[in-house]
Amino acid sequence: MQPLKAFVILMGVLILMGFGGIIGVIAERLVAAGRAPAGAAVFQAGAIALPKGAKVVETVAAGDRLVLRIAKPEGGDALIVYDLATGRTLGTVALAESP
Repeated sequence: MQPLKAFVILMGVLILMGFGGIIGVIAERLVAAGRAPAGAAVFQAGAIALPKGAKVVETVAAGDRLVLRIAKPEGGDALIVYDLATGRTLGTVALAESP
């Protein structure tokens, strides 16, 4: 009878440890959900300068880059590449029809 009693106590302790582990993992995930992922870039708000009269036709985001396709008022399209992490315009590419 003594070994059975020790076994039941041991099993109770193991069950309590298992529940404690589950509660610990749930609490850790809830706390981690409120934080930004490690190495995540912080967003820097900035203005994107468009040529006067230009209209944004299309936007595509990939990683920390934003590409705007604009229709220029004098005709033709251009691509503006914008860095979301730094808030800077990286460059502009004019699109022209091939002859």
